[in-house]
Amino acid sequence: MGNILMYIYFIICGGLGAASCIYMTVYAFVVIGQKIYGRIAHGKSLYD
Repeated sequence: MGNILMYIYFIICGGLGAASCIYMTVYAFVVIGQKIYGRIAHGKSLYD
């Protein structure tokens, strides 16, 4: 699954240019960051 996502990512980077590549990178970090933060916040609420 990860390889497919990387393949799509490289197509987007190569096809649409550096601006879209940067945008996709930022978007990916935000999405992953929200998932991690959500798990941490949820974990804290369970222990309170």
